[in-house]
Amino acid sequence: MRAQPLLIARTLVDGLVEAAKINQGIYFVRSNDNVEFLSYKSLLEKSLNVLYNMREQGINKGDKVIIHVYDNSDFIVVFWACLFGGIVAIPLSNSNTKESHRAVIKL
Repeated sequence: MRAQPLLIARTLVDGLVEAAKINQGIYFVRSNDNVEFLSYKSLLEKSLNVLYNMREQGINKGDKVIIHVYDNSDFIVVFWACLFGGIVAIPLSNSNTKESHRAVIKL
């Protein structure tokens, strides 16, 4: 297998757009030892679809969005949607403490 040329992008978004042109991606190891592959092309398409849906809900550039998902691949897709849209992504942990609740309220 030939090594892919190094991609040089000005932004992360540009980097994903360029990476989507090659057959590579991200592997997610699940708790049951299954491995899921998400190609950069699929990540790009899914992220733009999520961004479209965010726009339909009235979420615009500069808005804050709390991301609270349990699946890592879903998190990656929503995070990239935020990057593409200029939306401020706020990852929320699964913590269930008073301190974490207060932190969310302050947002």
